[in-house]
Amino acid sequence: MRRASVVLTLIGLVVGVLPAMGVSASTGSDGEIVIVGTSHHTTVKGVDFTRYDCRYQGQADAITYVRADGTTGGVEFDVACSLILPADPDDWNGNILVEPLDIFAPFVPEGEPARYLFIGEDVLFGGKKNKPRSGYASISYQGYGFADFIDQDLTLDENMDGAPDLAASTIELLADFASALRAGAFSGLSHGAAETVTATGLSNQASAIRGAMLLGETEGFAPFDASMPMAIASTLVPNPGGRTAGSIAGPVDFGTQRALFVNTETEVIANGTLDAFGFIPTQSTISQRVEADDVNRYVYEIAGSSHIGPVNQEDIVNIGLLPPGTFADSNRLDWSPIRRAIFAQMIDWVMKGKKPRPSQLLDGPADFGVPDQAYVGHPSVEFARVARDANNNASGGIEHPNLQLGVGTYLGIGPALQFEGDIIAELFQWLAGSSLDLSCGGEDAHEDYVEEFADLTDELVDDRFVLKKDAKAMKKDAKKSDIGLCDDDDDDDDDDDDDDDD
Repeated sequence: MRRASVVLTLIGLVVGVLPAMGVSASTGSDGEIVIVGTSHHTTVKGVDFTRYDCRYQGQADAITYVRADGTTGGVEFDVACSLILPADPDDWNGNILVEPLDIFAPFVPEGEPARYLFIGEDVLFGGKKNKPRSGYASISYQGYGFADFIDQDLTLDENMDGAPDLAASTIELLADFASALRAGAFSGLSHGAAETVTATGLSNQASAIRGAMLLGETEGFAPFDASMPMAIASTLVPNPGGRTAGSIAGPVDFGTQRALFVNTETEVIANGTLDAFGFIPTQSTISQRVEADDVNRYVYEIAGSSHIGPVNQEDIVNIGLLPPGTFADSNRLDWSPIRRAIFAQMIDWVMKGKKPRPSQLLDGPADFGVPDQAYVGHPSVEFARVARDANNNASGGIEHPNLQLGVGTYLGIGPALQFEGDIIAELFQWLAGSSLDLSCGGEDAHEDYVEEFADLTDELVDDRFVLKKDAKAMKKDAKKSDIGLCDDDDDDDDDDDDDDDD
């Protein structure tokens, strides 16, 4: 079960429903950010950025932990972090994006800096020519600091090997880390304090963000000016004893705290059943839709998207966690431009007071009690939670042009797995979904595709769900592809041509 605990920690789905009671937190920082070196330098649109390797050090005392020596109380922490800031403080506008943890920290050698950041650099510098954002900060905890001080066996479930303890500690560290940034705790730098602190993360990072928001609501402070949790069906909360963390699915009262919740189709279609692994509980995010109050919180659901999109699939291979070819049959629908655009909406909301677009939800099925026609017999999708078109694509929500054009079937969850290979590889394949090519060949078919793809992309730009720079890159990629629209009825085409002539 030790490997199972690592997998559970990776995706942030810790078993249990535990109330967040008896926990205190400080609105001030309990630690200091110490710069220990620089790892690389980059220039984006004429602005020089430097990544500073750092450590977040201090005393955690808001939550009671079981120490390695058997006593209980607060513990010292020393966790790796990174800051990406303009080299010239005058180029910084005071905004910092926090990514709460390094999802692959358990696989990073001890003592190495937290250099791999799953989402932050994508939204800050992604989209090839995307407008650079102002600042970046992250914090990791798995395999660092707390793991050395918390007893790894004294949890509510001893088989979890301390994973819930680490999950609980993330909530406290994340809230305090945001306070440290506001306090200007950049030891050795002259950038000053952060004027605004925003947060984003995928999967378990998103779970930690929601947990920090809930802790803040309980204790009367807001860790972030706004946050964008992505691809998550639960909220991690510390239990009254502070020894572990529970997972709450469904709506949570975050008070006046602002957030844009971004969920892929994977999170919407999971039905509370167990997947093929047998120990990972999956829960639909449909109950979170009540958080879409169009005042402080908005929910965006992306049709046809998998938990881990193509960009992050490539990241997983590039850092050597899985070998090339692992995701050969996975979902190829790239939803990274959409998340970058939603992030831009969040920044406009914080910095300019510009209201985000209304919530975008996937269409519900005619009958919630029937099987999902795209997953008949699949152990992870018991009942339909979304409506599907003739190509088995989900309808509603935010729809990528390729999905609207019917050039493929894009499914959020991959085929049922049977433990025939590496458990980590099979888990990620399951989270990466699957797709089926439905496009046609031929020069005319391709030209039609390129033209209609461009029109639909422009509509997404108008709706603020794709940035202009990303739209240009998307159109260019579509033109380079060999995708073509299928046409099964030439007579209808002739009729359409006649109508155009009229």
